[in-house]
Parts: sequence; structure tokens; C-alpha cells
Amino acid sequence: MRKPPAKPTGGPKDTIESILIAFILAFVFRAFVVEAFVIPTGSMAPTLLGAHSRIRCDDCGYEFVVNVNSTSTADDSRPSARGKNDTRDDLVIPDAVRYPTSPICPNCGRAVPGSGLKVHYGDRILVLKYMYLFQEPARWDTVVFKAPAEPWKYDYTLNYIKRLVGRPGEQIMLLDGDVYARDASKPDATYIVQTKPQAVQEGLWRIIYDNDYHPQKPRPEGETPWQQPWKTSDGKGWTLDGDGTERGRVFQFDNLTGSGRLTFDSAATPDANHLTEWLAYDQFAYRPTGIADPPDAVVTDLKLDLFYQRKSGDGPLRLGLTKRDRSFVAEISPTRVTLLETTGGTSKELAASSGSISSSKPVHVVFSNVDYQLTVRIDDQPVLKSTPAQYAPDIDALLADFKTLMRTPSRRNLTPLPVVTLEASGQQCNITHLGLFRDIQYTNPEKGAGYGYWGHPRSENLQIKLGKGEYFVLGDNSSISGDARFWQTPIRLPNEELEVGAGIVPARFLLGKAFFVYWPAGFSPISGLPSIAPNFGAMRFIH
Repeated sequence: MRKPPAKPTGGPKDTIESILIAFILAFVFRAFVVEAFVIPTGSMAPTLLGAHSRIRCDDCGYEFVVNVNSTSTADDSRPSARGKNDTRDDLVIPDAVRYPTSPICPNCGRAVPGSGLKVHYGDRILVLKYMYLFQEPARWDTVVFKAPAEPWKYDYTLNYIKRLVGRPGEQIMLLDGDVYARDASKPDATYIVQTKPQAVQEGLWRIIYDNDYHPQKPRPEGETPWQQPWKTSDGKGWTLDGDGTERGRVFQFDNLTGSGRLTFDSAATPDANHLTEWLAYDQFAYRPTGIADPPDAVVTDLKLDLFYQRKSGDGPLRLGLTKRDRSFVAEISPTRVTLLETTGGTSKELAASSGSISSSKPVHVVFSNVDYQLTVRIDDQPVLKSTPAQYAPDIDALLADFKTLMRTPSRRNLTPLPVVTLEASGQQCNITHLGLFRDIQYTNPEKGAGYGYWGHPRSENLQIKLGKGEYFVLGDNSSISGDARFWQTPIRLPNEELEVGAGIVPARFLLGKAFFVYWPAGFSPISGLPSIAPNFGAMRFIH
């Protein structure tokens, strides 16, 4: 006998129950596991973007972003986002912006029209909540926390996002753009420069010049002509115009019996402010109250990034970087990679690695000098690194220079410009995708005579000391970030038995670790419509 058909399932009641269960699970997940936040302003830019306009240079084609805040003239009358980078959603942001002057391309220095530019809202991020109940926060984590700033106004309800740089038991000093830490319980302890992990560092490089974005147009009459910043400084063999099809994007070397050297000339494109801490995002940025725009400091932590294809010959390729009074070379031959320090015409080997360097295809070569660590990477693999014994900061000399700078009326940076070179000999080769990048620079603001901020080298009293469960945080966009350097009000919550000094984030204020940009600043699929489409290519993990 045939069985009766089963009763149908999935009626309206089951559907409603499923929807309710889904909502409950979503709320539980949001409350206890992951929560979404929006970045409205720019103190973590361009690591994380607040409200901004997106500009493509009409000459070199490089796309860059510029901050949107109250110093810009909005096309409508509404005020725009300004101030410290937090996660508020009550800021009114304009739909379009008109900058007072033409924004400058950071790659080629071209002035780009800055009127009627569409405003893109900030990145939307996911935060792992309560992560720090199970593990200690790590230095360089990007953290969301209840802001200690302006408690009389926000009563510790405002969420901030910054990078954690100081941990319990440490004394923190910011010097020459770097973070230094020592044992807070030992006044005579030596400060140690803090080196960023590779994954973090990769997200913090800022463009100086990328030859893939080689300008292609003549400049209008009256405008400074663009010059190739890579110039032949010694020997011969280099051709910088490519083979006629790449329009200057390929550098060719042909000299089997001699050598030739290229040197990066930062003065070739003065408007681009190469080799300084100038950031295109901050061209029209609001700075914390009382802080003037200081001269842009020289940055000496650099990365030279290129693809190298040897066609014939067995001579070496040498990549050179200097920092203050020291010169370093990464030398690449067909069978060996060597890291050298050069002084007065003599070279001292710091490290070497043997192995065949392929000549049949381009090899990706990266040479970086950052946080007093030299690194050579071949095809994205670390090949050589310096040790602290070989290369470490002279803190006494850095402090002496800083004090001299404080006494200098012009306040011009005393650090000599770094020298960046590319030298080949005894070979035929091509260099492509040549880029020069800089590290972020943590600044030491001043506000009036005798007044400094937390982490400041001026005085040990300002070099903040962290107790148990206390942390120090900074924004990646240091020159406009209203971060822990500026907080002058201690946290006093007697009913919660919490009392913490100014400039400190207590552990119980930490909400979690930001880990993913799930909805980057969107774009409009059709001109004139809101930016409702996510920029899928910019979805990324946060390091």
C-alpha cells in the first residue's frame, strides 16, 4: 500500500520562527563576539579612512585621498567631520567638497582641480569584542576603546580607534619619529626602539614616488615642468626612457664593462614634498587646537621596492639607503646577496646569503631601513636582516639633536636628507615597478613655552609611565591625531574604584581589536547616485 504523502513544512509560522531566531543570533553575535563600527575622521588615515574625497591625478594617474573637514568649503552648508578619529556616527558629513586650493598629487606634484569633489564616507570595520578578556593586548594592535578625552563632554561614552604602542610596566618616549620603550621601574634602563612586525609595517608604508605612475603630459605654461627624480649621478649605462612602449616606466642598464649609478633627487619635484612627513591626506586637515603646522620633518625610514631582470653579465646590482651618518647597501649578484655598511669608501659585511638569483624572469627585490632594522626580501621572502648589535640608534645623539632643534627659532629639522641610490655594473638588466616609500612618523607637538605632551623627549616627566593594566595609544596619522599625547585630564571614577593618570587607556576601557574592513568607502555605480556599492578591492584585514 502506497504511503500517504508527507505533510508540507515551512509554512508562515516556521518562516517567522526562523527569522526571529536569525535576529536573536545576530544580536547575540553583535553583543558578545563581533561589532561593526564606522570611521568618520582621519587620525588613522590612510590605514583606515574617515570621510574623504578620492582624487586621480590627471597626469600620472595616481589615485590618492584627501581629508574632508571644516577647513574645506562644502558645496552645501552642512558642517563636515573634523577633529579626532573616533567611531561616532553623529557627525554631519557633506555630500561634496570644494577645496580652497588645488590638491597636490603626492607622486608627481601636479596640482589637481579640487572643486565639486564627491565625499566618500569612512571605512566600516569589524571589531573582535572581549578578545582582551582572553589574551593580553599586543603592541601595534589597532584597538577600539572608550575615550578618556573630554570626560566632561562625553562621560567616557565616545569610542576611539588608535594603535596600541605602550604596554603595562613600560615608560614610553617618542623620538625622531619612532617609539621607544623601557622598564618603567628602572630609571636607568636603556630605551629600546620598537620594531613593527612585517604585517603591520606593510600597511604603514606611505608613497614617496612610484615610477609605475610616470607622468605622461606636458605641464601648462607657467607651471613647473615635471622632472624624473631618478637621475644619473655617476658612470654610464642607464636609459630611463624605456623601450618606447612603456613611456619611462622601464629603466634599462647596458654596460658590460663599467658601472652606472642613479640617485633619487627629492628636489626634482618640490611640490610633492618627497622625503618628508608631508601627507597628501592632510593637505587641508584640521589640527588639534593650539598646534601650528610645523615644517615637515625629514623621514629617513625608507623602502626601495623594484623588479629586477638580469639579461646578461654577472656584475652586481646595488641598492643604497642612508640614515643620518650611516650608509647601507644591499648587493645582489647571480649567486649571492650581501648586506653591507659603507664608510669612507670601505665596506663592512653585515650579513650574506648564497643562492641562485634567476635571470630568466624578473625578481622582486625589497630593501628597507625601518625602526633601525635593515631587511632584504627576494620574491617576498626575507633573505637578510641586520641585528641590534650591528645597527641600533644612538639615543644620546638623537636627544642632543632634538634639544638643539627646540632651541632653533626656525624649528627646521636637523636630520640630513637620506640618500637613495640604484647602481648596476657589468651587466645588461631591466628595472621595473620601481617605487620608493616611507614609514609613518610619530611627531612631538609643542604648545607654548615649556609645555609638552605625553611621550615627549623634552622631559622624563612627560615620558609616560604605565602601570598594571594601563596602555598608551597613538594615531597612524600622527600630525592631526588627537590621541593619548594630548589628553590632560586623569580618569577618576571612585564608584568604580578606577583612578588613572592623564594620557592612559585603562584595560577596562578596551572594547576590542579591529581586524577587518568589511565595507570600505564605497563608490557610485552610476554618476549622480549615492556611493552604495562597496569597493571590494579595498576589503582587507587590519594590521
